[in-house]
Amino acid sequence: MLEFSIMQDCDTCTFKKVDSMNTPDNLVKPQIATEFFDSWATYQKIIANNYMKHHELFAKLGELLNSLSAESSFKFLDVGCGDAFYSAQTLSCLPSVEYFGIDSSAQALHEAKKNLANNKISQASLIFGDLSIILDEMVAKPQKFNVILSSFCLHHYQAAEKLAIYSKIKNILAENGVFVIIDIFRTDAQNRHDYLTHTMGDFYRSLSNLSQNEIINIREHVESSDYPNTHFETQEAILSQGFTEVGSYFSLEHYAIYCAK
Repeated sequence: MLEFSIMQDCDTCTFKKVDSMNTPDNLVKPQIATEFFDSWATYQKIIANNYMKHHELFAKLGELLNSLSAESSFKFLDVGCGDAFYSAQTLSCLPSVEYFGIDSSAQALHEAKKNLANNKISQASLIFGDLSIILDEMVAKPQKFNVILSSFCLHHYQAAEKLAIYSKIKNILAENGVFVIIDIFRTDAQNRHDYLTHTMGDFYRSLSNLSQNEIINIREHVESSDYPNTHFETQEAILSQGFTEVGSYFSLEHYAIYCAK
């Protein structure tokens, strides 16, 4: 059985890491995606300028979490948590949250450690490693979470990989728990080429506060690592893995929030 090993402790969170050396190649996040997110400054600029509508999307997430009749405390798993900037802000308004974040970028997790501390999230664990391996371990333990969030993570995985992740998430979702996806989507009429040409072409032109080199790096990352589903594909895929309900909670331009139970 895969063992978690302690990487670093701090006042508000625990770092853990998972050895992913033996992970099958088809389940590893593309290397260029990991390299892009290890240069976290560019992504922080995207967030700060709200180019991917984080502000509006996470405001709606806060409304959703407040509307859930959660118990006095609940376990929250952030899949592909990045620097947890918006997650930490959103959860800071809720009582007694036990936070778990997973990411494959060590640099992002170090930023997440600061953001969780700044927002006084007192019960937090950050786990560094390959998402599929970590979810396997959580299924085996087993661990259960009341809310599982995937924010701008799953579009980096191809269709078969998404199905496997949905299945694992279903197995660690507590009874009456909610799986929330915040992500970018293709329209039902678009193929991947249309998405890369039209949707992302408009996106690159909106990046007025980024340098040309930063935009080139983003383009390389997107062309090698972005595989967003359509809205229909997302709903069908989630339902095929044992979920009984899935629906759109909010949408804005090419972005949406989906909830599944």
